[in-house]
Amino acid sequence: MTDFTAVKQTGDKPRNIKSNNQKLVLTLLRQSGVMSLSEIAEKVKLSKTTVAKIVSTLVEKGYAISVGKGSSTEEGGKRPELFTFNVTCAYTIALQNRHGNMRGVLMDLASHVILENRCSCPSDIGYEDYVSASAGLVKELLAESGIPPEKVCGIVLGCDGIVDPVRGILRFSIHRKWNNNMPIAADLKSQLDLDIPIFVDNSCRFYGYAELEKKETYASGSAITIFTSYSTGGCILFKGQMLHGENGFMGEYGHIIVEPDSKIRCSCGGYGCFETVVSPDALINAAYEEYKEHPESSIYEKAKEEKLEYTDIFKAANQGDAFSCALMDRIARYFAILIHNITLLHDPQNVIIEGVYTEAGEYFLSSIRRALNDMPFYKIKRNLNITFSTLDPENAFLSGASRYAADTYFDNEELYI
Repeated sequence: MTDFTAVKQTGDKPRNIKSNNQKLVLTLLRQSGVMSLSEIAEKVKLSKTTVAKIVSTLVEKGYAISVGKGSSTEEGGKRPELFTFNVTCAYTIALQNRHGNMRGVLMDLASHVILENRCSCPSDIGYEDYVSASAGLVKELLAESGIPPEKVCGIVLGCDGIVDPVRGILRFSIHRKWNNNMPIAADLKSQLDLDIPIFVDNSCRFYGYAELEKKETYASGSAITIFTSYSTGGCILFKGQMLHGENGFMGEYGHIIVEPDSKIRCSCGGYGCFETVVSPDALINAAYEEYKEHPESSIYEKAKEEKLEYTDIFKAANQGDAFSCALMDRIARYFAILIHNITLLHDPQNVIIEGVYTEAGEYFLSSIRRALNDMPFYKIKRNLNITFSTLDPENAFLSGASRYAADTYFDNEELYI
């Protein structure tokens, strides 16, 4: 749970205490919704008079709003005034390339979509055209919505490949033939010529960051997300922060080798990468290669007709089909190897599986746990919680991107002076 204890007078300057407590109350309102002054005071352990001054300041700055009166007490006392976070005090823009289209979305700070536009962004698009398309979407969203640029607290661009988010550099685009070390954040800012912060990272990181919205315990502990689809990535969350490495490699779990004898070459140039052996195509191809030996299997006919989908294998495994269980056990073993390595490196409390395997069901999770249980040290770490993400996959990137931009914005001490 987040600690909402206010800063008391110590060696800090009074201005620092004032700004820290403003930030604390605003964070509470962002997380808790509608609250009275008494409820806020009880939570942050400050006097009601002090809280009233803080909330008044936040209302003046536009960060909080009054939403009317609450219910009176059982003794019939005065109905308390209620306050909440003003989700339209600023806006965010998220950009994501999916399925040959660039998606641009303008949102308020509760991740509610205000406006969405798209443009064509084929796989063979050049780098300059990619940046121009991104800038064009931002300009369209601002022009059509009428929202002034100064009301936008961040533009978030989700990329594939290796991204250095601290420096805003696309180190290596795995799926595109672009040069390495492209200063994509600076190039986008140059085309926009707007004074708006730009955040660039691998899209999987923002999928992971969205988990903080779903479960508050992730904000106070440690969690690892593993996103799997036709490409793979991940995110490391520690006490509500998304951790970044020196050059953007942290969380690139898709390129950890889990099958050294694999003959499948990854787009990164290596062999046996996690991404290549757990992709939906890899699962289906394995079924096509081996189905003839299992005529009794419930997926035999679909495999024979080459009409098999990965969800068919998921369903059959959960129904006890031996061949499908064997296929899922193989994938589970690769997940277990990866999770074992992650545990040794980062020692997380939670591992959250995102992407296509969230549909795999209980058999798959049980198979991962069985495989892990046979590995060194796992029996020592009995509190490792492995779960499927419950986020809406269509909107997880958007909510993660919007929350990240908002969190960064409200972390700025200058807002509370």
